[in-house]
Amino acid sequence: MVLGMNAISELLLERREEAALSQRAVARKLGVSPQTYVWWERGAVTPKATAAGELAEWLGLTKGDILVALGILEPGETIVRREGERIS
Repeated sequence: MVLGMNAISELLLERREEAALSQRAVARKLGVSPQTYVWWERGAVTPKATAAGELAEWLGLTKGDILVALGILEPGETIVRREGERIS
């Protein structure tokens, strides 16, 4: 699945409305400030790669899908961790 930032914004809004949650409640779930979440939902700010795991879980996507949407990975590209290397 290849998503763009507008798609992530739209998915955030859709998912929040389906869950009948406030923006503040979703921000808490994702571990970000309410203002940051509002910016994401409006598409005004791009989430950082460190939020990929939480966004993927909340949206029902893979981390890879989110990282492609953020322009960090190319479609089909994966992250390979070397032995002993920590990815955060």
